[in-house]
Amino acid sequence: MRTPAVQVTEPGRSPLTLLITEELDIGRDCNGLILLDASISRRHLSDQPGWRIGARRRSEAA
Repeated sequence: MRTPAVQVTEPGRSPLTLLITEELDIGRDCNGLILLDASISRRHLSDQPGWRIGARRRSEAA
């Protein structure tokens, strides 16, 4: 089984690839990776190992 990954891209910067080895939240205001993009929600993505690749749970905007 492959380790799931998330790739974060930003104009003018190299992509950041994160291997998901434990639960990870991504968003503007969360306990994980903080992104400074006003167009995404506070808890934009929540992922954890063992989820099927391509299956994502979208967190509701708080």
